[in-house]
Amino acid sequence: QNQKLLLHVEQEIEKLLQKQIKINQKTLAIDAEAREEGTFTSKLRRQVRDLARNQDEAATHALSLNEKLVKGHVPIFAAVMKQIAEDMEKVSKELKRRNTDEFVQEIEEDIVRRLKDLLAALRAERKRRQEDPQPPQGGGGQPQKPRLVPIPAELEMLLRRQEYLRSKHLQFQQRFPNLRSREELNRTQRRIYERLSQQQGDNARLMDEMRKELFQNQGNDNK
Repeated sequence: QNQKLLLHVEQEIEKLLQKQIKINQKTLAIDAEAREEGTFTSKLRRQVRDLARNQDEAATHALSLNEKLVKGHVPIFAAVMKQIAEDMEKVSKELKRRNTDEFVQEIEEDIVRRLKDLLAALRAERKRRQEDPQPPQGGGGQPQKPRLVPIPAELEMLLRRQEYLRSKHLQFQQRFPNLRSREELNRTQRRIYERLSQQQGDNARLMDEMRKELFQNQGNDNK
């Protein structure tokens, strides 16, 4: 049953990823044409309205996947998918305001990156099970709920995310040496930087939750 759920979630995330890639490509195309025209023509207004609707549909899909990940007892993956859904909703709101700028594109790119990270982790786990059908050993004291993926897979994804965000922050600092004053940042750049800071805080919170779960499992093993 768990194996079927693993494959199903993997396939659904792949579908969501492909849909988001198309949304991102359309956003870039609309933004380029709007800049060339100097305004949102009636055609572009219609296109961006349709695009926002597509993004809303993707957000609904992401929330349904969040529920499946909760059922699969992978709280970190579920939390990441919920963040993805929330980001999709943010993008939709911006598109409805006819905003397709760098800030929106930054969110869209990050959605794709995180979907790819989840997909890679799920595929790696499915490959591991094919090579070693035995499930990972649980803790000693109390029976463990069957996880869709083991704890190390979630931890590895968070560590990759942490390194990526650190790299992004460094790039931003190199681009704007006087970053602390923020005087040289325009509104879009300030929004990107504030989002980056929030993401680092969110990832740190998930890391704390993971540590708590690891300590709890170690406590069960010692009982």
